[in-house]
Amino acid sequence: MNNELVKVESLKKYFSLKSGLLGNNKKIVKAVDNISFSINKGETFGLVGESGCGKSTTGKMVLRLLEPTSGKVFFKGEELTSKSGKELLAIRPNLQMIFQNPYGSLDPKMTLKTILEEPLKIHGVNKNSREKRIKELLSYISFSSSYLDRHPGEFSGGQLQRIAIARSLALNPQFIVADEPVSALDVSIQAQILNLLIDLQKELELTYLFISHDLSVVQYVSDRVGVMYLGRMVELADCESLYNNPLHPYTRLLLSSVPIADPERASQRKKVEINKGSQQKTSNGCRFCSRCNEKLAICEEEVPELIEYSKGHFVSCHLYNKEHI
Repeated sequence: MNNELVKVESLKKYFSLKSGLLGNNKKIVKAVDNISFSINKGETFGLVGESGCGKSTTGKMVLRLLEPTSGKVFFKGEELTSKSGKELLAIRPNLQMIFQNPYGSLDPKMTLKTILEEPLKIHGVNKNSREKRIKELLSYISFSSSYLDRHPGEFSGGQLQRIAIARSLALNPQFIVADEPVSALDVSIQAQILNLLIDLQKELELTYLFISHDLSVVQYVSDRVGVMYLGRMVELADCESLYNNPLHPYTRLLLSSVPIADPERASQRKKVEINKGSQQKTSNGCRFCSRCNEKLAICEEEVPELIEYSKGHFVSCHLYNKEHI
């Protein structure tokens, strides 16, 4: 039985940058370069990597908030990238987003009531149904109705993110992209928001694309994880396999940088060595090549394909291609 809710095929996003005195020099930045993955109904798919690797750009393209250069996105078998206007508007309620910074994503001039009511008005929900839905949304985030006349400036950071979550739920979505939803919060508040997202997922049968640079956070919430580096997917596996048996040198580097509270365990952890050069990729080869101590001759000449090394565990690295070993 196919349980696939979202499917991404060969997705690309290239930006053209002009430089020089007259802007005559053009440079193509491959923010997202030919990535593919799928997300099953009811699961949380974590997307991790350093800042600037293309995680957020990917999330926005999946929701058609940003137009892809090429590639396809499917929702329940229906292609989203070919839709526009009324067709896209009809699908929008099923696809929502939680942005990283609630201070920037919520209008400071609007009250809590108008923030929650706005998406309902846009999609033609009548007044009585709107009022009923707002009460339901408040219950999800444990807010009192006395908060409805307050403005964003009267709430704490954690409360604002709860409001952002409630707004994303207004139209009963099936799929939510959570873009760094806890990175702007204190650690103690992060746990509360993560637990809220997990509880809501179980209660409302939600599916998440969870974007973060924090591997410990991703491990806590995710069923499967994809690792991105400079626009490419370098590893993809279920959470247990990826954290217990990372294959790609970049994944091992990321995991070695996660802080360990126990000094004894931290001292026993194997150190991952890398070249301390720039992150600039080679023109034709692997994008991690300039930083990798395990590179082969082929690494500078050819981009490795994402192959299934073991069941459900994919890696984009020539070290695991039998032809090159």
